[in-house]
Amino acid sequence: VLIRALEPIEGWECMSVRRKRPRLKRDLCNGPGKLTQALGIDLKQNGCDLTTQPLFVLNRDPVADSQVRVSPRIGIVHATDMLLRYFVKNNDFVSRHAFNRDAIPYAL
Repeated sequence: VLIRALEPIEGWECMSVRRKRPRLKRDLCNGPGKLTQALGIDLKQNGCDLTTQPLFVLNRDPVADSQVRVSPRIGIVHATDMLLRYFVKNNDFVSRHAFNRDAIPYAL
């Protein structure tokens, strides 16, 4: 799984310092390179188990299915027709891309 963006809830001041203080808060983690820089992630964490420390993902309140959108991945040449990019509808922290406008609701 490639996590391409996140919405900082805590620790955004520290992330901002790591990212050399981006002008807008929404630009702090809206791309995989920006996100890893903001979180202080480098190749040493490649392949880490995200269920244990030091690098882990917390469970939060789930996003309603009606708010999840899906679109083709961006910047690839293979499997461009596959809907493999998931994000929260109208979230300011998702990178701006034309695919966001045309994204369809996610359905199981």
